[in-house]
Amino acid sequence: MAVRESSAEANRDGMFTAVSPNRMSEAIVDQIKTLIRTNRLRPGDRLPSERELCERMGVSRVTVREALRILEAGGLVEIRVGARGGAFVTTPSSERLGAGLADLINLASAEFHVRLAACAHNAAIEMLVHSFHGPLLMSLREASTTSPLMGQRGTYEHRDLVEAIAGRDATTATEIMHRHLSRTARRLARASAF
Repeated sequence: MAVRESSAEANRDGMFTAVSPNRMSEAIVDQIKTLIRTNRLRPGDRLPSERELCERMGVSRVTVREALRILEAGGLVEIRVGARGGAFVTTPSSERLGAGLADLINLASAEFHVRLAACAHNAAIEMLVHSFHGPLLMSLREASTTSPLMGQRGTYEHRDLVEAIAGRDATTATEIMHRHLSRTARRLARASAF
């Protein structure tokens, strides 16, 4: 009969720590990302087995598998099956990096609209923008594939709008917003026509 390692022995290298029960898989993903960012794990390194990760982190196998799937989807690990299988740290491909950057730009654009609404100091406008947050993200993702130049144009319009507001130029700010909203409305009308 095999003797199980104590939790202190299982975590002797100090790389992995137990996680809290809430959002456990996300905590595991965050730990592994941090280990990759700090070069404690490098491309080609093999992660401990699922069983070992379960013991070190104090979670179920299902939770570890979910975390590994998230890391695999993000291009940070490759799951190999077979006798020499396991989870291996990878270098994200340029396609995955591009997709990640597109998502980041879309999320930054959505955050811009939320912050702009907060600047209005009008609870109704803030509530309205928050209620459109999901559809706004969907629209931005769609625009990044159907009209990639619109995203770049939108970023310039955001910058110009901030400059107009900072300069207290209400006329220019109004023109920028009118142009921005009209262009978005036309794109959405075209998309809904199909």
